[in-house]
Amino acid sequence: MVLDFSNRKIRNKILYSVCILMGVMTGFRNHNDWRDTYGYVASFEKIKTLDLFDVNQDNLLYQEKGFYLLTSSIKTLCNNSTFYLLCIGLLSSFLLAKNLSRYCLFPFLGLGIYIARFYMTRDLMQIRAGLAIMIVCYAIQYIKRKKLWKYLLIVLLASSMHISVLLAIPFYWINKININCRKILLWLFVAFVSAFICEAFINLLLNEHLEIIKQAYIDGNSEYSKGHGLSNPMIYFQCLILLVFTFSEKNLKDIIPYYFIFRNGYFYSTILLILLSPYLVLSGRTSTIFATFEIFIIPSFIIILSGKLRIAMYLVIGCVMIGIFFLNCLSLIDSSETLRNLM
Repeated sequence: MVLDFSNRKIRNKILYSVCILMGVMTGFRNHNDWRDTYGYVASFEKIKTLDLFDVNQDNLLYQEKGFYLLTSSIKTLCNNSTFYLLCIGLLSSFLLAKNLSRYCLFPFLGLGIYIARFYMTRDLMQIRAGLAIMIVCYAIQYIKRKKLWKYLLIVLLASSMHISVLLAIPFYWINKININCRKILLWLFVAFVSAFICEAFINLLLNEHLEIIKQAYIDGNSEYSKGHGLSNPMIYFQCLILLVFTFSEKNLKDIIPYYFIFRNGYFYSTILLILLSPYLVLSGRTSTIFATFEIFIIPSFIIILSGKLRIAMYLVIGCVMIGIFFLNCLSLIDSSETLRNLM
């Protein structure tokens, strides 16, 4: 907490140092102890170096050519899986530090929120998505500057790491819509009603127009494809964050330069989470892109209050995030020996 109220230059130096240290810890994790990591390591072993690069190489965990090229480049430098994970971890952590220093009022609190909400699933498991989302967050500055082509080029670069972030492209135009508090409340109501009564219609729409997504994330009867529907507590968590941020517009819009971009993006994320709630992975993969704005939004709640109440709010947010972190640990404990040993 002291660091967030310290000199900006000193704060940023410490922030980058902490994030780089986090990237190093990420790189030296046990390859067999986190979901997806073993698959990425296996793909790394199969991938050819740049001198033998084959754009059509198959039998990999992923199809995105940008991440394939990045992996091939790392392997050309050093054919070692730990070095590979270290490079990806450091790149993601560097972008995280850059985004926090640019967008967040209290970056160390934002870092704590990131660790609680996203670190284990992204940096330790879904490393392509984690890297791609950090690139998209970096691109947000070009929406405010109204530099469409720079934004599109960076998002397309990110999509070459993970295809899901293509959903960030229409956000450039969604952000131009005049979205106010009444519209947010109305669309949340519509989304809840639609999710409750229109699951069959949504499934038909996906079946007719997005067959690849349907096959990847919906077909089958596994826990992987079936979601919790409207009983998913994350829906109500996001709704709460969105509404607090929305009703605090007068207090925050002049302090946070990116206020409306953050609010509109988080609104976009929440609507996707509600509408696609019957499908576990599809709702998560689509909503998580702009759910990342939590690391910029939640720390701003401190500004709503004044005096000693700000310190109290800081501590309350910290305690809530510690609770969420432990809940995430419990959800992953069966698949991670590291977590079992720690807990």
